[in-house]
Amino acid sequence: MGPKNAFLIFLAALITIFTCSFAETVDRPAICYLPWKHGTMCRARLERWWFNPETEVCQKMIYGGCGKNENHFFDRTECATKCNEKVTVSLVECYQPKDKGSGHGWLMRYYYNWTKQKCLRFIYKGSGGNTNRFETKAECNRRCVL
Repeated sequence: MGPKNAFLIFLAALITIFTCSFAETVDRPAICYLPWKHGTMCRARLERWWFNPETEVCQKMIYGGCGKNENHFFDRTECATKCNEKVTVSLVECYQPKDKGSGHGWLMRYYYNWTKQKCLRFIYKGSGGNTNRFETKAECNRRCVL
């Protein structure tokens, strides 16, 4: 067996170990169980976050600008902190190569560089690419740095 195959077997074993989940009870504030509410359109299309209690993950939404409930957060970090987001380490996303995507965007993002074992900045073009792309360095570290 060559070094490439040994690495793939090692990576598969790590993925299996780190994606196993264990049953646990997590205390969350009542606001985290409120349903998603996009609000009414008040001439706004704002990217916001809400906690999905079924998946236990914070998700993006488009907020119209009026008529929200308390399960509504400015960014993922605020949502994850307030509602104790369930974190599943996905080594697959963290070990993909940096991919700037396509388009005409100029967005500062972070990716996990597994050879340097740290999160680094890069410019994302706005569409395409892969899932090794995070809005903040903190999110990249939380998801990928073991």
